[in-house]
Amino acid sequence: MKKMSISLMMLFLCGILLGTNNPKAVLKKEKSSKKIKLLLLEIDGPIQLFSKVVDTYEWVEVNENNFREVKTGVVKQYYMGTNQQEEVEYVINANFKKVAKKYFKDTPELAKKIGKRGFRYENLPFMILYHNKLVNKEGALTTADVKQWQLLN
Repeated sequence: MKKMSISLMMLFLCGILLGTNNPKAVLKKEKSSKKIKLLLLEIDGPIQLFSKVVDTYEWVEVNENNFREVKTGVVKQYYMGTNQQEEVEYVINANFKKVAKKYFKDTPELAKKIGKRGFRYENLPFMILYHNKLVNKEGALTTADVKQWQLLN
């Protein structure tokens, strides 16, 4: 019980650091290990993106007025799932292509671009946003979508 309450507190604090006022914490079962994980829902839609903050770090930058600014960043683990499944899959650079092709199979134009420039592991959130817009017939990603994601992360 104590471990779970500490995890919830960490998720809440990480949500504040990430700029979200009400992070949606969910319990999901990981497909490979069958362990239940407490994750943050980052992107909701036909394909969902979840994350778990595993570390934080700080660095110092000097701004244009020669003042030092301490900035904070987070290291996340990503998990993918669908809105119809209770299980999620852990996604890392090594298994990205295999997992992405499985989830994006209903959008062949996106699935065949996986691994090419702009469609790599570091672009996973944008790929999920793009897929969800295609499936919902909302068109392509806009600059507002990209800016919103960059502000949150």
